Amino acid sequence: MIKYFEELEKRNEYYLPLTSIVDNGKFIISERNLSLSFIEKHNQIFSLMNEYIEKFKKFSLDSWSKKQIYLINEDYEKLEYVTCEYESIKEDLDYVLEEYSKINITSYELSQYLDISKSICSLFYSMYNNEEDLLMMNNIDSAILDLKNYTLLLYNENTIDNVYQPDYWYITPNNYLYNVGLYKNTNGELIGHKSRDISRAYKRMCYQISKDNKLFDNFELSNKYFLESNEIEKREYITSDQFRYYLNYISKPKYMSFQDGEPITYEKKTINIILGIINAYGSFYRFYEELFMSVNNINDEIEKINNWTRNDIKDILVRCCGFHKIESIVDKTITTSIVNYEDEFYEYLQKGWKINFVPPIIINKEKGYVEEYPEEFILIRKLLKK
Repeated sequence: MIKYFEELEKRNEYYLPLTSIVDNGKFIISERNLSLSFIEKHNQIFSLMNEYIEKFKKFSLDSWSKKQIYLINEDYEKLEYVTCEYESIKEDLDYVLEEYSKINITSYELSQYLDISKSICSLFYSMYNNEEDLLMMNNIDSAILDLKNYTLLLYNENTIDNVYQPDYWYITPNNYLYNVGLYKNTNGELIGHKSRDISRAYKRMCYQISKDNKLFDNFELSNKYFLESNEIEKREYITSDQFRYYLNYISKPKYMSFQDGEPITYEKKTINIILGIINAYGSFYRFYEELFMSVNNINDEIEKINNWTRNDIKDILVRCCGFHKIESIVDKTITTSIVNYEDEFYEYLQKGWKINFVPPIIINKEKGYVEEYPEEFILIRKLLKK
């Protein structure tokens, strides 16, 4: 069933909550220098952690492990956990301590130090179950929370730049909301950012097809997009590079933290718009990959598709690639080529939406060519339902 998107009810109100770049008060939070008051407040942690670090350096994993195998109720899961944690801490410790020893330590270096300190305390607590280790972990958690509050970047109201999305929407075959991002220029022409408008990719692909009949021989390109989508959903943020590549607005998201030195944002609307673009490309290329690997003469089949769709990317997305177009002229209307649209769009129909059906263009893999879904089949099906 097609996912119901409430956003489509008020499409003209859909905006990305970005921030204007004309904001001289912004600063990079990972480079913020620490105040003396923060260090004094948590001074006890820093003093005690020196002892914990020395204890960790002198700790012998081999000796501790050998003792465990002689215990009557040996815990192999515990042994495995301690081993993995120890190796992980040992791998990062020298680097973190070197960064922490800088004269002008920033919030970023301190956050690394606190994280690895907590890991050391947690390691010892898992081995010996001492209350002192647990108390130290709680104190470090408190310091981490204070550090987050200290480095929180605040924006004034007048820096908000709500970037409204144009009324050009699709639902992708795998249930993502895709906004094409097209605008009319002063001449009435539709224009959009090149990494968002699939029509540009389509023209480029058709040109490449004419030059290379073996352009696609696997699903490598579509899988690349689907993999990127999965990674974004798993980690729940996008990077500044991804924002710049797929949207490229002058205004930017609120980059409230960093990952591997790159600004990232957890802002949900911006993430969803980019996920829609990525999955749109994945679904678009997946059809043409299947076409390449299934037909006898790719150029002939591309020409047939262009004739049947009048070389219109909107028809190609709907009839070939399985997209569902949200009409901008007729209110609450969706154009689709999915045959059982009554079932798939059940929730939309219940909420007053109308569905326009256009026959799909399908790949006949047995015969090695594309064909239009017979319209008379649709008519017969409608008559049988009456």
